[in-house]
Amino acid sequence: MALLELRNAFLDEATITTEITALQILDGMGIISADVGKISSNVTGISSQLDGVATQLKWVSSQVSDVVRSPDNPEGYRSEDCHRARCKNQRNPIWDRIALHT
Repeated sequence: MALLELRNAFLDEATITTEITALQILDGMGIISADVGKISSNVTGISSQLDGVATQLKWVSSQVSDVVRSPDNPEGYRSEDCHRARCKNQRNPIWDRIALHT
């Protein structure tokens, strides 16, 4: 009879230990689930911000396109460097007016 009581005590202890372990696992899963929810909210917020940035970039791009090619300047914007290179070999009227004596 003592052996049967020891067996039952062992099984009761094993059952309690298993239940505690299962509850700890479930608690851990709850914590992980909450963390995933927070991450999901953060990703949604970042996605919304990126959408806003994309909208701003489209607006800037349209403004640049308007400046580069406009009805007033159908050929587009030319930088000063481009203008200087094009006019490099032309005479400068200011220098023509200055009398240099050496």
